[in-house]
Amino acid sequence: MTADTAQPSALEWDDELDGEQRRAEEPTELFITFRLGREWYGLPIAAVREVVPAAAVTELPSAPGHILGVLNLRGTIVPVIDPKRVFGLPPTEATDRCRIVVIESVEARTGLWVDEVGEVATVPRSQLEPPLDTIEAPQAQFLSHTCRFGDRLLAIPKAEKLLGSASAATVAEHRIEERLR
Repeated sequence: MTADTAQPSALEWDDELDGEQRRAEEPTELFITFRLGREWYGLPIAAVREVVPAAAVTELPSAPGHILGVLNLRGTIVPVIDPKRVFGLPPTEATDRCRIVVIESVEARTGLWVDEVGEVATVPRSQLEPPLDTIEAPQAQFLSHTCRFGDRLLAIPKAEKLLGSASAATVAEHRIEERLR
């Protein structure tokens, strides 16, 4: 804060740096990054319960196409979805880098089958932007933001929408519905 105003200053004096100015700390968000095909995504760390190695998923014959099946995670049955199917991305081969990112809210828990988990990204809130205009409406409804992290462009999905997608329609189903209107 400056002496003559009540507004915080973008620059503050730091006595420990011999009077040098430093940037005021900017609020940040933490995201766990993961890859789907060639695209990178980031989930808010608060929505992620754990990351486990990709394991055998028990298929459910009558489940929607984006639901791979269920996983027994230490006695808890967790539905596992393929976000690539939700986002309309092409399938990829499973590798030893594949993981299941378990996300949860108070009401639900879902596993996301991802191609690779990256790192925890610390992103200043000011760098979070709306999803790109080039993203089709059905896919955009699953995204809250985009941002740059290093040399990557991260799409930030809405965790609550992914949790709901275990019982909701896929992007492809939304496209069909829009065409019928």
